Amino acid sequence: MLNLVLFQVQISGLLSENQKLQEKLRNSTDSQGRTVKSLEMKVNSLTHDLELSTTELTTVQAEYEAYKVRSLVFENITFEKF
Repeated sequence: MLNLVLFQVQISGLLSENQKLQEKLRNSTDSQGRTVKSLEMKVNSLTHDLELSTTELTTVQAEYEAYKVRSLVFENITFEKF
């Protein structure tokens, strides 16, 4: 009879510990899900920023190439006048 009571106490303790661990796991899973979602949003934002920067770089490079051509044309015209 005493063994039965001891086993019931052990089972009760184990069930309580199991419930606490399941709650801890649920909280950890929720937290990690929020972290993943936040990091995905950051990746999307940074990808968008990279695309904008790449477009801006391409535009600036094209403007620079056009400037070089205009500069060479201007130098040639100025040189021909003298």
